[in-house]
Amino acid sequence: MPFKTVAKYLSIICLCLIIGAQAVIIGLPLIAESIIFDVLIKERFPEGLGGFTPEFSVEKIGLANTIIRDIKVGKDVHADLAELSYTLALPGNRAGKSSFRLNKVTVRGLTLSAEVDAANHLYLNGLSIPFNDKKSPDPNGQAKTAFPVRFDLNPLLPFIPGQVSIKNSRLNITYKNRKILIPLEIMARIDPGQGRATARGRFRPFGQAISAIVTGDLETGITDVEISGTQLSPDCLTGLIREKIPDMILSGPMDLNLAYTRGTPLQFRMSGLGISGGNLPQVKVHNINGQVAMPPGQAGGITQFTVASDGRLSLSGRQISETGIKFDLNAVRPARNPVTISLRAETLPMDRLEIKNDPKQRIVLSNPGLNLSLKGTLDDQESRIRLSGQSFVHRSDSGTATFRDVFLTAQAKGNLLAPEKEKTVRFESHLKGIDFSHGQTASKLKKVNVSGTFQVKKRAGQLLPVTSGQLRVSAKGIGAALSENRISSAGITVNAKVKPDRSGKKLRINLDSAATGIIAASDTHRITAPEATASGHFIFDKSFTPSLKLDTRLTGAKVDIPAHQVTASGIRVRLPVTYPFRPDTGSGILTIGQISDGGRVDAGLSAVFNQTGNHAFSLKGAVKSRNIEGLILDFDLNAGLDSSLTPEATVFVKTDSFEYTETTLSTVIPEMEIPGRFSINASAETRAALKKHVLETAGLIRIHGGSLNMPDMDLKVDGITGNIAFSDLLNPESLPGQMISVKSIKAGQFRFSDAGLRFSVEHGKSLNIENLKFKWCNGLVSTESIRLPDRDNRFFLTLYCDRLEMDSLLRQIGAFDAEGGGTLSGRIPVVYNNGDISFDNGFLFSTPGRGGRIFVNDLDRMLEGFPRDTPEFSQLDLAGEALKDFRYQWAKLRLNTSGDTLDVKMELDGKPTKILPFEYRKDINSFMRVDAKSPGSRFQGVKLDVNLKLPFNRVMKFGNNLKSILD
Repeated sequence: MPFKTVAKYLSIICLCLIIGAQAVIIGLPLIAESIIFDVLIKERFPEGLGGFTPEFSVEKIGLANTIIRDIKVGKDVHADLAELSYTLALPGNRAGKSSFRLNKVTVRGLTLSAEVDAANHLYLNGLSIPFNDKKSPDPNGQAKTAFPVRFDLNPLLPFIPGQVSIKNSRLNITYKNRKILIPLEIMARIDPGQGRATARGRFRPFGQAISAIVTGDLETGITDVEISGTQLSPDCLTGLIREKIPDMILSGPMDLNLAYTRGTPLQFRMSGLGISGGNLPQVKVHNINGQVAMPPGQAGGITQFTVASDGRLSLSGRQISETGIKFDLNAVRPARNPVTISLRAETLPMDRLEIKNDPKQRIVLSNPGLNLSLKGTLDDQESRIRLSGQSFVHRSDSGTATFRDVFLTAQAKGNLLAPEKEKTVRFESHLKGIDFSHGQTASKLKKVNVSGTFQVKKRAGQLLPVTSGQLRVSAKGIGAALSENRISSAGITVNAKVKPDRSGKKLRINLDSAATGIIAASDTHRITAPEATASGHFIFDKSFTPSLKLDTRLTGAKVDIPAHQVTASGIRVRLPVTYPFRPDTGSGILTIGQISDGGRVDAGLSAVFNQTGNHAFSLKGAVKSRNIEGLILDFDLNAGLDSSLTPEATVFVKTDSFEYTETTLSTVIPEMEIPGRFSINASAETRAALKKHVLETAGLIRIHGGSLNMPDMDLKVDGITGNIAFSDLLNPESLPGQMISVKSIKAGQFRFSDAGLRFSVEHGKSLNIENLKFKWCNGLVSTESIRLPDRDNRFFLTLYCDRLEMDSLLRQIGAFDAEGGGTLSGRIPVVYNNGDISFDNGFLFSTPGRGGRIFVNDLDRMLEGFPRDTPEFSQLDLAGEALKDFRYQWAKLRLNTSGDTLDVKMELDGKPTKILPFEYRKDINSFMRVDAKSPGSRFQGVKLDVNLKLPFNRVMKFGNNLKSILD
């Protein structure tokens, strides 16, 4: 055949080969897809992979590798590219057989989309993870297939690669409509001959690097797993946590490790986690070690497990010093039984624990100890807390409180995780000493015990989650002091029962309390009472506004005021109280068996208490004297708080008329001795009002009748009457124009009648005598205004005399025993100086144009001390004879005192009515008395000057006695 022809056919054959080779190259991936799908998947796995038929496209097939793209298994598994590296031996080899070995598989762009439902179950392509053998419906009602699917590995052994690499991949998790992206890389090595595989992976959830190592058997499954992360920052979980706990913040760096070997418990370890939030102290987890054990072969969910862990954490922050705590936690679930939890925690040894609420408040607990235990199931738990400390000190602006030997235990039983379930809470605390001080205030308690039991259950609209409860408080050795004031009690007990009303919107507390051995004392007084009690109930509404009904009692109390020797004993008080006030509250009582001041006062008191408002009460009763006959003080007291909670009060006290005598006075004021007898019938009333911190007082004394008889002073007073109205009792002050009247006064030789004293009391320090009037010698005497006492206990008083009968005046001053008519007017200045009474140039004169007639009987005192043969004696003798019956036209008297002598100078102008037995003698230039034989002389007019020195000692004695009484 010619070469050209051969070349022609060869060219055609080559062209066909080229075209065929190109066709094979172009169609080989499609052929490979068909072979892989029909031979490797459809024939060997007719139901697909886990119920889903894979989708993919072969991009390239070569003698050493194949590239597959766009791989999909269901809607949740997708890969951009898978590169298969293998070794292919054709039939022309030495063995004469073809062979295939898959060396490495590299997957890029793998995306796994998982979903977490409301029950926190994880699903991938609708398959539940953790996997179980039962199908469960998804939220849309479609059946979800169990996973994993158990593969028969024998057909796949030729296709198991020695190495698998997953790069640039991610896991997408949807949780509560939130997308969570977790980048991941995995490198796996597989030894089909040994049937072993090891995988190493790195995951980056929320940007945190977590590594994992998984070792397993190709036939039996995973044998070892270890997951670890170092220097992790859990901040990224804060958003998820805050959905449950809004104020919680997580911090790191944190280390985490999980290790599992088949046939042994899962081991876990964590350290470095920080938890804080709100005003709570920061929690630092130093380490947690534990394990989780589950029996092998559990199907249909985890039905058995055991969790055991222990660790150490610490609390710290701006408000609390660092406190170490160690704990251990165990959780056990026997076969299909409820989970049992056991937790024990206690603080590590420390010298002191300090808590600061703010810069001004600090709490220090020395040698503290805290123990916590919790055990039970998820539906029923029992917990116990025990707190102890050598001392507990609280410092603030309000003072310092110190508690010694602190011991507190509390127990709770029930479903503590479910607020709507009822729980029982019991607690008990003991303190062996409490001291409190603030400024000048100091208080202490030797021993305090507090215990209680409460049933707790949270209900909608309920004020407090308490269905019932009991509380008991007992304290011994209570004492408090403020400056010089002190109060103490041997013991106090309080028993309270707590229960909401039927609606649950109000809380009722039934109270029964008592205090024994009560003492309240100061430097000036002492109050004692064997017992005081209070019983009743409190009710609080949803705004904690209280309402109450209490019955308070005090029995056997006693008050001592040693400085004044005042005692009040047998005191009994009963006071019912309601808030808000109800008119049907009822009445209380106040009785005092005896009020005494060392013998001077002996009285008893009885009264009735009544509440009159939310902050007001009344006290109405009487004080009856046992040593003053007829003296009963009726009082009416109203007290309380006004709208601004300022104290206000009014009190009215009055007495009926009673007799007051020298016997009564000596009983009341033993040191005041009255040399005589007196009797006063009087009554009184007082009123006091406190308003806006201002106290106003007033009073009235009525003297219905009285008399005074002092023989030693030769003083007798009768017919005393009058009223004294006081405008202020605290600083005694009366209204002007107070009046006291006296029917008659006898003071020595002086006689007074119808006396009237108008006066006022000024500031409790002085007496302003506005006017003094009395009748003397059938005339009228008055005075000007004078204020007592004056400086140096001295005062001046001028007596203005109007028409005093001269004969009566002469008799009373001790001049003459005279009779007759005629009156004198004028003034007599009286000086009182520390007990001495004197007249200072007193001057009296008759009314001009109106004379009188006087008869003087005892004239001997005029002639005493004068020799009979002297002219002076003759003149006095003539004057005395003339005064026996003398008609005068005018008369004058001058009165002065010198020591205990009263000097009286009397001037009379008139004439004797009879012939006098006197004749004039030139040799002596004077009148001389003559015998009866002589006719005597008739005087047509004569001026008499008589000077007398009279004893004034009786008046002086009266002044000294008056001084002793006043002093």
